[in-house]
Amino acid sequence: MSKHFILLVVILALGGVSGWWVWSQPTRQGLDVKGGIRMTLRAKVEDLPQNEQQLWNTERLNLTADILRKRIDILGVLEPGVFTKGTQEMVVELPGFTNEEEARSLLQSTAQLEFRYINNVRSSERADTASRRYEIIVEKNDKNEEVVRFRDYGDLKDPGKVIKEGTPEYLEILKNSEIIIKGDDLSSASVAQSSALMPQIVLNLKSEGQDKFAKATSLHVKEHIAIVMDNEVISAPVVQEGNLRDPVINGSFTVAEATRLAQLLNAGALPVALSIESVTQVEPTLGAQAWERIMQAGILGTIVVVLFMVVYYLLPGFISVLALGLYILFSIAAFKALGVTFSLPAIAGFILSIGMAVDANILIFERIKEELRLGKTLLASIDAGFKRAFTAIFDSNMATVITSAILYYYGTGPVQGFATTLALGVMISFFTAITCTRTLLYALVGIGIHPSVGAFGLRRQWGTTISEGMATEKTYDFVSKRKLYYAISLVAIVIGLAGLFTGGLKLGIDFEGGSELVMASPQPITAKQSDIVNALGAADFKKVGIQYADGGKQVILHVADAKDTDKDKLIAAVAPLDSNMKEVSFASISPRVQKEIIQNALKAIFLSVIFILFYITLRFSIEGGWSGFKYGLAALTALVHDVAITVGIASLFGHLMGWEVNSLFITALLTLIGFSVHDTIVVFDRARENLKYRTRGETFVSILNKSLTQTLARSINTSLTLILVLVALLIIGSVTTDLRFFYVAMLAGAIVGVYSSIFIASQLLVDWQSARDRALERQAAAARATAVAKSESAKTTDESTNGETVVSGDKPAASSATRAPKRKRRY
Repeated sequence: MSKHFILLVVILALGGVSGWWVWSQPTRQGLDVKGGIRMTLRAKVEDLPQNEQQLWNTERLNLTADILRKRIDILGVLEPGVFTKGTQEMVVELPGFTNEEEARSLLQSTAQLEFRYINNVRSSERADTASRRYEIIVEKNDKNEEVVRFRDYGDLKDPGKVIKEGTPEYLEILKNSEIIIKGDDLSSASVAQSSALMPQIVLNLKSEGQDKFAKATSLHVKEHIAIVMDNEVISAPVVQEGNLRDPVINGSFTVAEATRLAQLLNAGALPVALSIESVTQVEPTLGAQAWERIMQAGILGTIVVVLFMVVYYLLPGFISVLALGLYILFSIAAFKALGVTFSLPAIAGFILSIGMAVDANILIFERIKEELRLGKTLLASIDAGFKRAFTAIFDSNMATVITSAILYYYGTGPVQGFATTLALGVMISFFTAITCTRTLLYALVGIGIHPSVGAFGLRRQWGTTISEGMATEKTYDFVSKRKLYYAISLVAIVIGLAGLFTGGLKLGIDFEGGSELVMASPQPITAKQSDIVNALGAADFKKVGIQYADGGKQVILHVADAKDTDKDKLIAAVAPLDSNMKEVSFASISPRVQKEIIQNALKAIFLSVIFILFYITLRFSIEGGWSGFKYGLAALTALVHDVAITVGIASLFGHLMGWEVNSLFITALLTLIGFSVHDTIVVFDRARENLKYRTRGETFVSILNKSLTQTLARSINTSLTLILVLVALLIIGSVTTDLRFFYVAMLAGAIVGVYSSIFIASQLLVDWQSARDRALERQAAAARATAVAKSESAKTTDESTNGETVVSGDKPAASSATRAPKRKRRY
């Protein structure tokens, strides 16, 4: 039994397991599709000390909101919403999340960590503490969880009474104890395994905290030090030795509990306690009809891609369809296993990835066809095709994974969700192309399939003339017209920048604050979204977001262009739509897409660009040293070119059609970055290969023209599959203006990305090489001129010393006949 047959069985088994997992596991859908939990939390400023109450401001409220965002990441919720409301409230939206109790516990916990020395507690390891009043005991609470309590031997009425957590006596004991270190002294927390094979939490303290803890442990050897979280003792170990600098929290934790506690500590302590003012189930903003339409668009786009691959590549195309089916199964299974939230943008992005997933297959098939046209066997062609396509696939995917990793590290909320799905999609696509497609092609060899012109589409090739299955390359001259390409790009960028600087890039409601009006009715509200939008529009409120909650009995209006003084005007506009609606609350709110999210995304993009520059430089240093730098710089210049033109197109649509950019536009730009670099690397890879095997007389220009011609079919086919999916989504799946704008931006980015990889990035390589060649020629000319000058100078010196020359003194100089022979000069 061959290894390829065994691998085929394993792949099919994985496909079966993935299919079962996809079918059996529930799908977590977003607020726009299925709704979720909306919680309003209030900062209990009144519980703060008087001096801190006076210092409370919106900056501290924003800090609290940032900590909540980090905690939501612990819940595994992607694309959450956290925004401030007024001066003391925050609204948290958890799409597709149903565990209300877990959300309450996590978000309300202040995570105030303290290490305290309780000086009136007995220790079994020190006899001199036997007369102290309290003893620490461990008991089970009502939930059968182990908790730390105190036994009071000083109560004359009830000696030995147990003091439970949360009681006034319990809090008084903690209040009278000495604080050793606090959460502010913590640098980080991690989970490790104790010698008893139990999970424990290792705390890494800052330098000052280490000094304080070392001093306290030296003073209180063999005594209890209580570890307190939110005014509750979670552990009270006995200090065994002094001068300890890095404390460890032990307890009857499970791994999950220890991990959650470490994450909570790393997220940071809340500066104020929070109370939950309301919890409502938010209705989907778009609903089932939108879900059906976008799924229909996805099915249509997939069918179109399948038909294209089968019609153009024939038998290999059918193989790619099977690999694409496995990609879809594996991707959805992975997304469900990781709890990815399927909002409409996420679904649209995944459907979009289907168009991009066939890229690796297209690369491989084009290489295999080249080998078959040379007369090789199918097995030899498969081996050579995969070997030669691997570097392009690996480098382009690695650049995307680098971008995803940096976006995930620096991003928050929707940016992290995008980075997760992008990285997973790329890795699964790489696996299905390199492993699944290869195994299926080897299966063809195993069953005796032989290559033929009819079955493998050998006569189908952009830019190549085919005769009797053999290829005659017609190399296009892309390079000679590069100044024209530069001019076209410059005009496009200037027009776009003009639109940008004249206010064409209009920020949508996601980036703006405004006011929030909540209206409720005893019965489901009869007013439709379109009715509310029209009514508010008639009152000169143009930027409106609408959510239904509480089974349709509540409507939440986010009006970006409403001021604090517009409350009565808003109510007067919507009240006639349903006479039962009454005001619940009205307050100013912060933007749903926070400034920090945008700043972190920009920081991540900048670092991604730097890392990709170094990666391309390293991988394309064909001549050694920094020779690959020109490839990295050309790729990044093309990337800036693509982003500039796409933003310019968005600005023009803002002027002409009034379209506004929102959080989806950020997603479109991030996708464009990955696609642009991916496409450019594929072209550069063929140039790298041709330079490595260049023949006598081939110039850099001729090699680049040949490389562009050879990758033309791949560039056209890959962009075409992506464009077909985007067109399907644009025609059928544009259930909102925001999604329509997203598809248009992606469509523009896809076209511009292919254009720049051929007509900008590659042409910049020629200009760089030409400048380098001219510099070398100038250096060589200068060296020759210097050599000639030295030669002439030496000749003149020889001529001037042919006769007798009198020097100072009475003796004549030696004549030429008697002079010692000259040394021969070396140049």
